[in-house]
Amino acid sequence: MNEMTVKFGDSRKIGWRASTSLVDADVVLKVENSAGAPIDTTDDILIPDPPSGIVFWQLDGTLPVGSYLVELEITRDGETMHAPTKGQRVLTVEEALG
Repeated sequence: MNEMTVKFGDSRKIGWRASTSLVDADVVLKVENSAGAPIDTTDDILIPDPPSGIVFWQLDGTLPVGSYLVELEITRDGETMHAPTKGQRVLTVEEALG
């Protein structure tokens, strides 16, 4: 599993690389908190270079402290795949000091 840690209040881009090109693909960034509740990322993902497979999520500083499972849902030509293909990535939001 790939893990990433950010601090509460961070408002920056974080990114992941899919193991495939994202050219002509519809991409959904799926994020769930530890209770399994989905987090809406619909308007906050960026794919600056589709051939590279890199997807950025623009954090706005309001994601609550906790752990989140993250995966990409990639649909192209009527076929859907998920990345990573084994397990999920883990995003941890920690408290910032002071």
